[in-house]
Amino acid sequence: MLSIIIALVVFILFELMTSIKHNSLWRYIFLTPAIFIVGVSIWIYSDITRNPNSHTLLPFELLIWLGIAISAHVFLVIVKAFINISASSEKTT
Repeated sequence: MLSIIIALVVFILFELMTSIKHNSLWRYIFLTPAIFIVGVSIWIYSDITRNPNSHTLLPFELLIWLGIAISAHVFLVIVKAFINISASSEKTT
């Protein structure tokens, strides 16, 4: 369980470092997966405080949500790369 929490924290820090690197609207767009993970973690924590037996597979839940957030980050990187490629090809023509 501790390793999954460490993975979540590392992912959030990675997202923050990635968003700092960009200087436009992409800064905020790259923060969305981190905000998503924080929101899911708060949601799961509030469920556990109400009923401790509600999330018996908590580590697997967190891994699934982390996988979704990583997939969203990869998708955003691909979209940004395509936009940069198309913008640079328009400048050369």
